Parts: sequence; structure tokens; C-alpha cells
Amino acid sequence: MLNDSDDHNILIQAGENANIKEFRAHTNILRARSPYFKTALSAKWVTKKNNMFEFKKPNVNPVVFDMILNRDGMNAINNYSSGQRSVLVLVKDQSSKIYGGYSPIGLNVSGSYGTWQYTSDSFIFSCENGDFKNVKISRVTNYSYAIYDNYNNGFNFGSTFYMSGQNVYLQYQGYYDANAINSNTNTNFVPKEIELFNVISS
Repeated sequence: MLNDSDDHNILIQAGENANIKEFRAHTNILRARSPYFKTALSAKWVTKKNNMFEFKKPNVNPVVFDMILNRDGMNAINNYSSGQRSVLVLVKDQSSKIYGGYSPIGLNVSGSYGTWQYTSDSFIFSCENGDFKNVKISRVTNYSYAIYDNYNNGFNFGSTFYMSGQNVYLQYQGYYDANAINSNTNTNFVPKEIELFNVISS
């Protein structure tokens, strides 16, 4: 019902110019699933035309909005991300820069120690201060080293973007292209916020 085009009462547009995607959903489901939409749909952020709500977010990249729209809350990284399920990770550093990663196969696929997992569809991204309109995306280039399956890591995208202990590490390894995390990147930080989302295929 969330994305059911036959039973919707809101049209959401994300992005702008040539990079626009339209989403169809039901306001009751959005309010129940998300505090953000509960606020947005009760405020003057939406318009209504012919009994249909319209909500426009030109400052949000459609790819990221699609994942956030279909999120499912979680509490524990290892419990949430184990097994074959699509997962989106969002990490905010102390300066409010956002890093993220998407895995269509989960993050701890087998629960074993030190196993590389293959996928051609994972990617890493970054943006400044929540500016999802100008998000930088690094797609996996070496599919055999896309996800490192290690229960000691909260998540590990090709040892390029990963969490170990309380720190998040950014280290270019060549397994993802150099758009979001490049060859000059070698740093770690204690994250200000971490969120994980279950990406539900429509």
C-alpha cells in the first residue's frame, strides 16, 4: 500500500530539472511509518489538488529519497543487516557531512569472519550538510570485493567505508570508483549519528 499506484492519495516529486522521479504513496502509511512525514503532512509543506496531495522535494536526490521512503527502522546493526536483504547505511560525522552506502545483499550475509561478498549493485555516497541534491556516488568496480562480511564490523563496503569499534573509517582501496571517496581519503571519526534502513523493492 505504501507504493501502490492503484491506491494512493499523494504524489511526491524528488529532484529537479532532468533528474526528477515521482513517487506514489498513501499518506496514512507514511504518517504511521515516519515521524518526518507525520510532521510534513500535517504542516503547510504539501498542497492538495483534486483530492490528491502533492509534495515536492527538489533538494533531495531521487535515488536517496527512494531508499528513505521505503525504510524500516532498526536498533542493532548486526541483527538488522544480517542475511540477504537490501540495506542503506547513513552516517553523519561531527561536521554534519553525510556518508552512506547501499548493499542489495545485506552487510553480514553469512555471519562468518573475513568473507568477501560479491555484488555489482552496491555503492557509496557522500554529501555536505544533508545536501542530497549534490550527492557524490561511488559505484562498486571490483564486484568480488563489494562487501566484507565480518561480524566484528558494523558494516564494511570494500574496506573503503566501514565501521570498526566506535569509529567509521574512510580509506580508498580501488574497489569502488573515486567519486565519493577518492585516493586522497584516509581518515576515521566517531560518528555523530548512524541510521540503517531496510530497502524494500517495489
